[in-house]
Amino acid sequence: MDLGVIEVITNISPDVRLVLEPYMSSIVMKYVELVYSDGDSIAIVRTIKPLDAEEIKMGADAFYYFVSCVRGPKNARVLYVLDVNDNSPIFQSKSYSATVSEAMAVGSNVLSVTARDADVYMDNKRITYSILDIEGLSDTATVTITVEGYPYFDHSLYKASIEKNKVGHISDVTPEAIKVHEDNRSINKPVVYSITTVVPNEYQNSFEIDQNNGVISVTTALDREETEQIAVFIQAESVYVDTHYLPSLQFLLSVLHKQRLTDRPLLPVLVLTHPPTSPPQVYPVQHKVTAVYWVFADIHATLGSTLTSIYLTILCKANYVNQYGYAKVLDPLLRDLKSFEDEGGFVESFSASHFCRFCIGERSQIQEHEKEISLQELNHSIRCFPYKWSDKRNCPQPIAPNFNLRKTVGGNTQENWCLLRMMPLMIGDKVPEDEPAWEVLMTLKDVVELVMAPLHTDETIGYMQSKISEHRYRYFEVFPEEKVRPKLHFLEHYPWLTTVYGPLVHFWTMRFEAKHRFFKRIVRQTGCFRNILMTMARKHQSMIAYHTNNCNDQRPALSVSQRTLVAVDVLKDGIKESFARKFPGEEFVNMTNKATILGTDYNIGMMLPFGSTGGLPDFGEIQQIIIVRETPVFVLKLLSGWYCEHLRSFKVEPTGETEILKHSELKETYPLAAYNTADGRMVTLKHFICTSERILKQTYAMPFQVPEFSRDIELILAEANNSYDATGRHFMDASVKSAIMQELAKTQNIEKKRDAVVCCLINYLGERQEDLFHDSQECVDYTDKTMKVIVKHNVMAEEDSSDLSIVIEGNQVMEGCGSRTKACIMLMGLIYAINIEYPKELKNTFEAFQKLFLEIVGAKLLKKVHSLKNKLMQ
Repeated sequence: MDLGVIEVITNISPDVRLVLEPYMSSIVMKYVELVYSDGDSIAIVRTIKPLDAEEIKMGADAFYYFVSCVRGPKNARVLYVLDVNDNSPIFQSKSYSATVSEAMAVGSNVLSVTARDADVYMDNKRITYSILDIEGLSDTATVTITVEGYPYFDHSLYKASIEKNKVGHISDVTPEAIKVHEDNRSINKPVVYSITTVVPNEYQNSFEIDQNNGVISVTTALDREETEQIAVFIQAESVYVDTHYLPSLQFLLSVLHKQRLTDRPLLPVLVLTHPPTSPPQVYPVQHKVTAVYWVFADIHATLGSTLTSIYLTILCKANYVNQYGYAKVLDPLLRDLKSFEDEGGFVESFSASHFCRFCIGERSQIQEHEKEISLQELNHSIRCFPYKWSDKRNCPQPIAPNFNLRKTVGGNTQENWCLLRMMPLMIGDKVPEDEPAWEVLMTLKDVVELVMAPLHTDETIGYMQSKISEHRYRYFEVFPEEKVRPKLHFLEHYPWLTTVYGPLVHFWTMRFEAKHRFFKRIVRQTGCFRNILMTMARKHQSMIAYHTNNCNDQRPALSVSQRTLVAVDVLKDGIKESFARKFPGEEFVNMTNKATILGTDYNIGMMLPFGSTGGLPDFGEIQQIIIVRETPVFVLKLLSGWYCEHLRSFKVEPTGETEILKHSELKETYPLAAYNTADGRMVTLKHFICTSERILKQTYAMPFQVPEFSRDIELILAEANNSYDATGRHFMDASVKSAIMQELAKTQNIEKKRDAVVCCLINYLGERQEDLFHDSQECVDYTDKTMKVIVKHNVMAEEDSSDLSIVIEGNQVMEGCGSRTKACIMLMGLIYAINIEYPKELKNTFEAFQKLFLEIVGAKLLKKVHSLKNKLMQ
């Protein structure tokens, strides 16, 4: 057969006319032609030009076409194009260089080199890297590694605390005292410690450091009302080391006093819309509710998932949001989003052009199958898979036959996550290696494990970025007609968000969904929708108050339902010896089959990652759970783990060794399950396990910093008051007004600004401050005062320190109000509580408080108050 001939068709009848037609794709007509004329008895199908898989880039290994008779049946042909390994891999760069420190741990990554192979098939483009020369198709690159020795700190972040108004040395530094370690070339040479930066900057002169031993001292008293945390950046310099590299660290100092609930930093997290009960069809759509939850940003990780640690801030009917808009419901939180909407930015809709909250990319800009397993087979595997422990609670549901029309496989987030993790163990042995659609799912599994990882390094963040890119590439290689969905695009931002905020698993909102059950239960039990939002909010606040009063949001560190007291002598010989070395002198211990430690359940037979070998995690199977003086201890049967890339799981095999570990000694505390498959005993992870010692510094939300307030504004206001006493004119001097506004603009103390607004409001409404506030520097006889706020100033204080109290009908009813604004709030509450009238000389002021600020019975307004409302609404 001549070169290029694909097939020869003979014995063609004279009355038959043959044609060549494409099947499935028209691209075949660029490479194949039919040599045939009407009346010929022979037809030849041949190639027009040589077939090169790299040139075609068709993502499959076959062409499909028809050779058919006109007005007759069509006979489908399959032309397989086999890729030949005819391309050498090429390094992206011919030379690489890196500089490492002598202190770098063995097994640490130094640099990465990358080569690309133009072949199409994975078998042909698989690249092997080696330091030695390789015969055959290969490429070479030069790697230069420079080893340098530097002094270094063992930790990048040190913490300590000090009580407010205390000065002196700081001793309780964790995880250890600040000390630089030196390399061999500078051992026993002088090291000089210095402070480079202090944040906030105004505390730069409040700290000193001993240049010889690194001990930090506080030189001026710190006030927690002004700042709760101060970051001090420290640098160490050795006289025998080049100054272009100087080790540094961050020292975080917390200023303490008896903490109140309102002192803690707050973090609004999520706005969720849900029906008041399940199923949603039971009640009309007008009862759909939008809820806003928040949590404390500095709460311990073990308490973050408790529902009593998730607080309610807003309940609103969803149709109110549609009717009045988010600007009325949640204006402070949505101000930035509103500006995006006005400028064509982010819109809270997956169908909008700008749907991403992290970038301004438009939908148009981001739009840049072999052996089959039937749905019945997959559903059978889902139903029959032997789920264990937490996987059993979250086992996936069978997939509906019409899932393709519904564009979803159904199930909730936990069930779908479990399905993604377990699918390799369910059907992985039936899927051929390098199956494109399978690789789409497996790269998604890789991405999910990386996103859910509780610890990250710079290398794992880079690895996450590469896996996201690979998933996107494989997805559109298999589904070229699909469009980018918003949630797929959001993945592109995850590496950057992890770098800025730390591991994203600490910010997920799965437990917020569980909070809905509380409100749905209230609606079912109440059975009434009249003012349902008030009912839900009150019952929620009562529940939170109950748990706060009883300190019931603290989980017990250890919970064991049943335990058995046994003598240490009855333990197995190997276990008994190891136990005696770890706990000398113990004669009796408690043993149990299951225990709950810090909210996590542990059972005999579970797998625990406890170390690493060669960058791969080691596993231990729980053989016994021992309680030693309320300290949980695990007896582990050690297993070696071998990574199976096709299943994205670890094959575990026993090593014959046993280890005894305390719970506190585990680096990874989340237990896993081992499943028996055709490939052996397999363990699939829930999150990526970081084996590197160089963990990325955790980024936490910083408490709100309250800056100092300038005393100059008090002097200007006092001057203005004296001018008013002399002339009776309200801030008519333009120079005085300008000076006051300039000083107000300088300060960021919110209490001072609020006080200034309240005083100016009284003057604006044509009333006198003196009728409400009585300023004095000495004790006041208030027996003749009907309703006053007494402001007593301390003349001996360096800054204005005032004591405010409330007097009603000659009696001091409240003291220690803090500020004029807070005193007005307390006074309004007292007026409503004891049902007394407003002072007639302040009727405009109190009506503004009631009807404009509190929005209580605000239908009819006095003239001046109505004018103020109109101006505020402009």
